Amino acid sequence: MPIPELVSRLDEWLAGAYRASIFEDDNAVLAYALYREEKNHVYLRQFFVHRAHRHSGVGNPENLTQKTKRYKKLEAGPLLSA
Repeated sequence: MPIPELVSRLDEWLAGAYRASIFEDDNAVLAYALYREEKNHVYLRQFFVHRAHRHSGVGNPENLTQKTKRYKKLEAGPLLSA
């Protein structure tokens, strides 16, 4: 799927009930999660770890206390253009 279509699709999800969290350290974006909070659970639609940070434990729930930023709209950037 071309990048503009991916960005449009993500914008639609974020305009609705979905939220996005970006996991980063001081130097780079490590991962992102796209999710929807329900009454009794969280529905995780996507969890993406940048290729350079895979197999490093970033996706381990115990390590997800990295600096987290929540966005309602994401711009095409290193995660989407990789």
